Amino acid sequence: MVQYNKHVALVVVDFQNDFTDPKGTQYIPGAEGIVHAVNKEISLCREQHGTVIYIQDWHPRVTQHFKSYNGRIGEHCVRNSWGAQLHPDLEISGDVLRKGIEGEDAFSCFSVRELETGVTKATLLETVLIDRLIKKIVFVGLATDFCIYESAIEALSKGFEVAVVVKGVCSAHVEAQTDALAKMQKVGVEIV
Repeated sequence: MVQYNKHVALVVVDFQNDFTDPKGTQYIPGAEGIVHAVNKEISLCREQHGTVIYIQDWHPRVTQHFKSYNGRIGEHCVRNSWGAQLHPDLEISGDVLRKGIEGEDAFSCFSVRELETGVTKATLLETVLIDRLIKKIVFVGLATDFCIYESAIEALSKGFEVAVVVKGVCSAHVEAQTDALAKMQKVGVEIV
């Protein structure tokens, strides 16, 4: 179990309808089943005076991030759509930061990459964490082998302590989940 305090942030990644609902465009089987574990972690963080931050994909309708425009993943989380909304059962009690706003690749919560130029830009997350004197980040959400993995690795590179709560993350395939968790643990991410 994670011990939270004022220097620990829980980051809830991409827990949105397109990923968590069977009608979503990029539904991850079983994702809706972790909402109670995610909410439990949110409540625990709040009770112990930690910070909760939500990350939300917020893509334009046309973007090179999507496969239909030569990207790596199918259409998802188009801004202002039902699919981009946070899961209706998710407890919301913190700041919501958005990524992929201008159509960039947005796999890490810390940075986005412009597809035409390859230029990487920072999101607001690191600034918010530094402003709040956060030393450790705990990740829950989706998907373990994409945004959770990329975010955890980048958080380590920025000097944060990093943990991932296994019951609060999900991948499309069991093998991908196991592999991503093992890779993160190997480089210093605490697997809880």
